[in-house]
Amino acid sequence: MSGEEEDYMSDTFLLENDVRPGLIHCRILKRTHELSKKKDKIEDEKKQKLTVKSLAEAKLKDGLEKPICSDNKGFNLLRKMGFSPGKGLGKSGEGRLEPVPIKLKNDRVGLGRETVIREISQMMASMKEKRMESCSTENYRAWRREQFTEKQNFKDLSKSQRICFELDTKLVCEKLQLITVYLRGTHFHCIWCGTHYVDDKDLREDCPGPTREDHE
Repeated sequence: MSGEEEDYMSDTFLLENDVRPGLIHCRILKRTHELSKKKDKIEDEKKQKLTVKSLAEAKLKDGLEKPICSDNKGFNLLRKMGFSPGKGLGKSGEGRLEPVPIKLKNDRVGLGRETVIREISQMMASMKEKRMESCSTENYRAWRREQFTEKQNFKDLSKSQRICFELDTKLVCEKLQLITVYLRGTHFHCIWCGTHYVDDKDLREDCPGPTREDHE
């Protein structure tokens, strides 16, 4: 039997191809356990890297914040130029008490970018506020104009209705007067009396007058 051919009677083949439910379940558990161990290993490596990085940053920060020792060359040079610990620079001691702090740059962003972004953000916020203020003013003015126009239109409508009523009433009265005169003069009939008279003499003698008020 060649080395490439599988031995179907070997223990390895039988274990790998055993399809009994119990063994399949064991293989699944074994695979799950292996994946879990691999995942835990990766997480541990990440935590270790983070811990090393944190320690390095803390050590660097401590070194930057730690005052210069008296045996430091730079410290000795400053002392020769008149510097005394705890006193400010200058003849009157009005200068800085501590050196200019060092700000570490861990990214690849250009210098001054944060300042420019902050200035742009402030400018955009200011422009937005001005636009909002302008919009609010314009909206208020438009609302006031609309309110004034609506009020003026209501006054004009009321005035027009009153004039129409007066003119219509006057026209009705004139028509009523004309019809009354026509009925009395032509047909000798009085609508207030409800009587048709024989002639004009009979109308003038028996009818109180040509209006409603005359008959009340």
